[in-house]
Amino acid sequence: FLVDRSTPTARLENFVAVNSTVAAVSGQVRSSLNSVSGTAWDPVGPGGSAGKLDKVLVHIKRPAQDVESLTWYWKWTTGNWDASGLDEDSAIYWGTSTIHVPGVAVSSWTNSVLPPPGVFTQGYTYIVRARARDASLPQGNTQQIFALNESSFTIVWDAEPPSASVTGYEDGDGNGRVNPAGAWTISGGITDSPGGVSGLSNVRLQIGRLEGQ
Repeated sequence: FLVDRSTPTARLENFVAVNSTVAAVSGQVRSSLNSVSGTAWDPVGPGGSAGKLDKVLVHIKRPAQDVESLTWYWKWTTGNWDASGLDEDSAIYWGTSTIHVPGVAVSSWTNSVLPPPGVFTQGYTYIVRARARDASLPQGNTQQIFALNESSFTIVWDAEPPSASVTGYEDGDGNGRVNPAGAWTISGGITDSPGGVSGLSNVRLQIGRLEGQ
């Protein structure tokens, strides 16, 4: 028999939304998150052999922040946030992922059963962690260390659109009116938090004419 005391590791590599897969980076602002994916491996032990992966698990935590005094955890068994006081390492707070090549020492993995967008709170920070467990008996060696930007990430939720306003319009005469035959400018402002606006090229202006005017 093979003695395996080495601990496997799960690396979270990608945040996936509809038609968008980006490299996972801690602190990323998200408006949607359909799945996460990565790679897991069980290292070779002193005897020269590696164990086999059994599971990759994902954990989502909403720390106390703003006016919220409780820490909440996503409860995968019922699909809701829970703050009942259980240990954060409880099995109900870890969701099972799909290992693409079962029964091997190294494989990619995906978790596509994430919380729906409507349960995330605007502007709040969430902690997403991934961990691996191998198939050694009786309970498997389970990852206990979570390195930032490898198996532990923070995301900030921003699903609200930015707000734009027109604060002034003026032609070259400086009379507070607009001469449509001449050059004129429109000015305003735009706000968005926490995502911000990525450059003036993403600000659009539409001008219409009322019927009969």
